[in-house]
Amino acid sequence: MRRAYQNVSFIVEGDNFYGVSLGWDFTSEHEWGIRGIKNKFGLKSDKTNILGIKKPLLGIDNRRMTIGEVLFKEDKDLCVLTSERPYGLKEKYKAKDLLGYDIKNVYNDLECAWDEGDFCIASKNKEDFPKMRELYEAFKNKNIAITFLKSEVPAFSNSSLSVLILDKLPQDVLDEMYNVDKEAYDLIEYEKEIGVTKLKEETRRNSGYKGNKYFMACSPRWIDYKDAVAREEKKRKANTEYDIMFWVNYSDDDDNFGWYTAEEIIKWLSTPGLKLKSLNAERETA
Repeated sequence: MRRAYQNVSFIVEGDNFYGVSLGWDFTSEHEWGIRGIKNKFGLKSDKTNILGIKKPLLGIDNRRMTIGEVLFKEDKDLCVLTSERPYGLKEKYKAKDLLGYDIKNVYNDLECAWDEGDFCIASKNKEDFPKMRELYEAFKNKNIAITFLKSEVPAFSNSSLSVLILDKLPQDVLDEMYNVDKEAYDLIEYEKEIGVTKLKEETRRNSGYKGNKYFMACSPRWIDYKDAVAREEKKRKANTEYDIMFWVNYSDDDDNFGWYTAEEIIKWLSTPGLKLKSLNAERETA
């Protein structure tokens, strides 16, 4: 685990305590996602119906803890909650024995460290110990949501990876979670519908590094997901009939990047020998 220096805080609004923003830092451990944490606490991305068809879980349903446990210890001057069991931990231990290796020294009132698989929360401010106890009780009752969060709701506006008490979350925050997931899911489905997903998969199978149709990223983005009028105007200016554009990075000869229409991506991926850079010249002469 690596210590976080930005956005580390208890998430509080008035008398309401919602959870902890674990924060972040410019370190690779905070860029790898949280697959291990999701597995440890049973966060599920989909469910299978009675017909055996998988459907995505959206909103709070894919952030909800279903399994797992944490270690917790409160001493006179230190309180620690962690998902990691330190190697060699004895049956009787102190709060400092639970600290992650990157926060062995607790300098601030609240310190957090995390990586792909675990997190550790440490407080030395006695006034905040009741919050730590409440969070621990929520873990024992599996009343926890774990998610990356940046909300328009003021109390959650500076949050990053967060551990939240599920049944205390405001409806506005729950709605935002659902809307973010719905937009992302619709984007995945739209890319499939226009055939680009299949073309990209075929390209990945058939091309080696720096081979024909090589790319590091070919990522779709909505032109304007929420405003239909603005979307049509932007489509007209971009000269596309589709609702999405693509950001391409390191294509072909490693020195090409930029935004492309779906028509250009389809033409590029489906035309043998065509280099994406040549489409730049076509734009200039159009």
